[in-house]
Amino acid sequence: MVAGGYHTCGLKADSSITCWGRNDDGQATVPAPNSGFMQVAAGANYNCGLKTDSTIICWGENTNGQRAVPPPNSSFVQVAANYYQSCGLKTNETITCWGLNDNGQAPLLNPATLPTSFVSSSYSQSLTVAGGQCDL
Repeated sequence: MVAGGYHTCGLKADSSITCWGRNDDGQATVPAPNSGFMQVAAGANYNCGLKTDSTIICWGENTNGQRAVPPPNSSFVQVAANYYQSCGLKTNETITCWGLNDNGQAPLLNPATLPTSFVSSSYSQSLTVAGGQCDL
């Protein structure tokens, strides 16, 4: 389950997503076909779902491009959403972010890779942010 601004979504055992609550931007209306999801992330008034084919689909508000997954929309293993921006982690350990970037919250990360031991272990990584501030 995830909670957005005024809505909530849950991933069901049959790989569909159910959302409820405020729906003025379509954030509680999952696009068809509502199947084949393995993760859901919630922003303020939008959501993104990671599909079993490693693509990401987003729905709801798109004022700041928060639904516009940049190409290529493939090879994702995880998705995270914030107020007006999202990021996805790919199988090659690169990070792709999209949406509002007025404070550097969806920057181009350099290097854009995590160390190979990032799953279930501690790590440190130096990041360079273009066009904003990053406090890690």
